[in-house]
Amino acid sequence: MPNQTIFISYAHANSEEVLDIIKKLTDAGLTIWYDAFIKPGSDWDTSIENAIKSADVVLVFLSKAANDSKNVKQEYSFAIDQHKTIIPIFIESVEAPFRLRLNQSFYFTENKNLAVQNLILRLQSPDGIYKAKQASALSKLISKLKASIRYVVGVLVLFLLLVIYLVFFTDDTATDEPTQSAETTQTEELATENWETTTSEDTVDAYYDYIINHGVSDVHFEAALDSINLFFTHEGYVEYRNQNDVFSFYRAVFWEDNQYFISEDYKKPEEGDLLVALNSKNVYMVVDGQYVTVHDEIISVDQIVRVVEVLKYINSAAIWLKVAYAK
Repeated sequence: MPNQTIFISYAHANSEEVLDIIKKLTDAGLTIWYDAFIKPGSDWDTSIENAIKSADVVLVFLSKAANDSKNVKQEYSFAIDQHKTIIPIFIESVEAPFRLRLNQSFYFTENKNLAVQNLILRLQSPDGIYKAKQASALSKLISKLKASIRYVVGVLVLFLLLVIYLVFFTDDTATDEPTQSAETTQTEELATENWETTTSEDTVDAYYDYIINHGVSDVHFEAALDSINLFFTHEGYVEYRNQNDVFSFYRAVFWEDNQYFISEDYKKPEEGDLLVALNSKNVYMVVDGQYVTVHDEIISVDQIVRVVEVLKYINSAAIWLKVAYAK
């Protein structure tokens, strides 16, 4: 989105932190407008109104002071009425205002530098984060495939030596049954060794890595899946895809056409699917029909969750899920 203008809505109590972020966005080549650009003697309300109308994106920096600020509320409410793209930025751990709860958000409460980089990606390209995380996930998959290839090469070397032995050192009546038996035995021994290592680590990531490396046909696949589910003792609501069609998770292990698949997939999830988080997301609970953030509950990047229920809203592209997860 070249030459876009970004309006900054914030509480003056957070000026120091917000101005530091504004500098990073400006250094990245983004065009920023905030109240410091209002000329002396100009009508304040008219200047704010015109700036929002001219803006392509509105960043709302959320904090306790911002949630208490009438000016901030008026600014994002007017931006909603103008059908602007609004991105909430959490600089403190606070509850999202009701009208902003379904918007894609960024959290500066933990890794601020990473959050700034992801925000710049989002502002420079509407699907920037999706592509960056997709590339990250592909890189991890390639690393896992390389590890698997090392095991396969070892098996193939043994298989080749056995074939040479059968061809040159046995008579013509010999069959390929010993070769097949040796290959099967080697593969089973390798799987057993890896499974023992996985169960000794006994973590969600260890079982998930085992599934990725050995596939759905492995004898321990269902045991690994069941072991992962044992860790998911907490449940809450998260946004799978927002109203701007930006994804926060992808399907990693799922049931389709009467069989399991392992893939990076962005179709609508189903109950029981394992998902991997593309970016950090707040966990919500439903209170009196409204989503309320669970204090200090955040799904981290690359964290694995299981779909418990899929929610779809009429006239909205957003998809919300009830998921089970481990702390």
